[in-house]
Amino acid sequence: QEVHRRAGAAHLRLLGRLAVISSSSRASSHGFLGCLSDKRIPVFTQGSDSFMPRLNAYVRNPRFLENTTVRPLYLVMPTNAGHVQDAVRCGRRHNMSIRVRSGGHDYEGLSYRSVNASDFAVLDLSELRTVLVDSQTSTAWVESGATLGELYYAIGNVSDVLGFPGGVCPTVGVGGHFSGGGFGTLMRKHGLAVDNVVDAELVVANGTVLNRTTMGEDVFWAIRGGGGSFGVVLKWQVGLVTIPATVSVFKEAVSGSEGAVDKVTRWQKVAPALPGELYLRVRVQEKKADFRASFLGGCDDLRRVMNRSLGLNGADCKEMTWVESVAYIWLGSNATREDLLSRNTSKSESPNSFKATTDYVRQAIPRDAWAEIFGKLV
Repeated sequence: QEVHRRAGAAHLRLLGRLAVISSSSRASSHGFLGCLSDKRIPVFTQGSDSFMPRLNAYVRNPRFLENTTVRPLYLVMPTNAGHVQDAVRCGRRHNMSIRVRSGGHDYEGLSYRSVNASDFAVLDLSELRTVLVDSQTSTAWVESGATLGELYYAIGNVSDVLGFPGGVCPTVGVGGHFSGGGFGTLMRKHGLAVDNVVDAELVVANGTVLNRTTMGEDVFWAIRGGGGSFGVVLKWQVGLVTIPATVSVFKEAVSGSEGAVDKVTRWQKVAPALPGELYLRVRVQEKKADFRASFLGGCDDLRRVMNRSLGLNGADCKEMTWVESVAYIWLGSNATREDLLSRNTSKSESPNSFKATTDYVRQAIPRDAWAEIFGKLV
């Protein structure tokens, strides 16, 4: 009986503790919502008709549309910098965890879901997407909710001889891209996207806005590739690079019967030694090797390099402006620069769940391994 009494007392204490935690959690969440309302910050709760459509608007992987996904209590949609500052202060004051979303390619849902059951809010920056290009200083300010396509479009509208070394897919969100590094077609000549970030405005935990000078060089270094854990970046100032008024692009698909295995094997050795003006990628799928090139020069020079290095004839080479080449390389031969403004992705329109990952090899993959890979493709 004594054992049962002790067990019962412990059970009551546990229930009491859980009840206190639950009550405290409700109080914190209600306090957070009240704080946002006092500041007139746009917010959607789980009971709102607009909550799920707005939350799912930037869910790029159907895996996380399922009911088992742990969703935020609140979706906060700031429309200015002051809203972001106040939302961060409200979160800190009421112990509400905040995840920040730009609205690009979060295929793992880290910006809008939780692996464990917990109360949190999403700070969605997709309404903060202004891009201001200054051709006189060759710089641009871009808000974190903008996409790369919106940045490229704005640059192309101002100048045909300025560009930016960001990623190839125009629907990638600027905030996540810059905070993760930023690979792209100009990187062999001009480095990663973050190598060309010259300033930023960062909201830290107390709601203060810092720039490069006030945050210090250590923090400025950290936010450029170190992830989004140091605060909420409102906007980035980037340095634009000089490019030719005309660039060339090239596509060629090679099937297995046309020597795809040999060409991909050779590509691994050739690509690192190509001129810095040339970006050459290959996509292996459906028993084909799809070669795509972007070159800061004309087609005659590009064909010469491609034929000498890989035996590709370059019949599909085209010359155009840099911003047109961005659309062509990723969106297809019929794409226009206006198509860069679309925020829809093929992944977001697909009904199939997927897993995407990236890795590096330390040495070239041998030919027999490529032959086996091509043999398994359908």
